[in-house]
Amino acid sequence: MVRTIEGLRFNAVEVYFADVGESDVTVATTAIVASEGLVIAAHNGYLVEALTFQSGFIVIGTGMWLGLIMAAIVWFVIWPNQKIALGIVEGTAEQKAAAGKTAMIFSRTNFVLSFPMLYCMVAQANGLTF
Repeated sequence: MVRTIEGLRFNAVEVYFADVGESDVTVATTAIVASEGLVIAAHNGYLVEALTFQSGFIVIGTGMWLGLIMAAIVWFVIWPNQKIALGIVEGTAEQKAAAGKTAMIFSRTNFVLSFPMLYCMVAQANGLTF
């Protein structure tokens, strides 16, 4: 369903995310994915071994730590700065500009960290262990 509001076109999905806050959905999704990954690792019996870099789990442990660092960046750096930049939290024009730049830089950092994280997880699944 496409809606027009003051000359702008939105589909139903965009309107939904605008109502609940797209960043709220991103933060919630990050929490769910990080928790799910830890639960799966615990269920399969390698959570402690991977997080402590024990022999045979160094590669997956590196990927897990990169994922946890990325989740922490979203929760503690990107989201608080996005709230300021988007005007959800009060701030001056200078604070909004600085917060937007900080959020952008750390979003790009997460993008770059996603490649070695994915490599580590795929490599472990395909037999590369240290």
